[in-house]
Amino acid sequence: MNKFKPFHVILLTLALIALVVGAYAFGVVGKNELSFKPSAWVDFSSYFNGMLSPILAALAAAIAFFSLTHQLNIARKESSLNEQISNYLNHITMLQNMVDKRWRTVTRVSKLDWEEEPFLAINMENFKKSFRSNGYLAPEVIRLCGLFGELVDAMQWYTYLHKSKISSEKQEFPRKEWAHFSKSLIRDQDKKMRFCYQYCLWLNNEPNSHNSRYKKEVLIYIQLYESLCQDGTLLEE
Repeated sequence: MNKFKPFHVILLTLALIALVVGAYAFGVVGKNELSFKPSAWVDFSSYFNGMLSPILAALAAAIAFFSLTHQLNIARKESSLNEQISNYLNHITMLQNMVDKRWRTVTRVSKLDWEEEPFLAINMENFKKSFRSNGYLAPEVIRLCGLFGELVDAMQWYTYLHKSKISSEKQEFPRKEWAHFSKSLIRDQDKKMRFCYQYCLWLNNEPNSHNSRYKKEVLIYIQLYESLCQDGTLLEE
């Protein structure tokens, strides 16, 4: 159905009218010879009403149907995109709240708010002094890493859906703005994400029976963080 656009139906209508008029002129008026004499077209009005009027009425209905269907498809697609964008925005807000709550737990367990520290002070050397005897922090950080993974995934889908909507509306300028917006939301978490990254590196370099249970999650987060740095979403100062 999408192949037959209203424009195509109009062209088909004009072609059919030309065919019927030509057939009348050639076969009825001209007796197998094309004639343009006014006297030869006296009966054309009755022929037109009898033959073309039903065809034109049917084609007009078809044009209206295809046009309405096309508009409904556009409206349905836009409504679906808006709903998905709204759902992802709510999901992102929920994840941000969960990240903040988990970070407060990490701060309480580690007895230090690392987000208040200088960016480069968040490193493995400082962790060695603070966390060697702390066995309660690892599971909290691993949960926080998982939330960051979900947040990045949600932001990527949110940006993709916005690009789809903007592309359908043929707007170029806002597309860059939304890409910048999505990166800025991730960068707002840069110190927390660096803390998790450096902590995962520290866990990976401190092999023991307690840390080995988080091996898979640690490697996944390390890869995620490094990929965000490589594509420019996160900036290593």
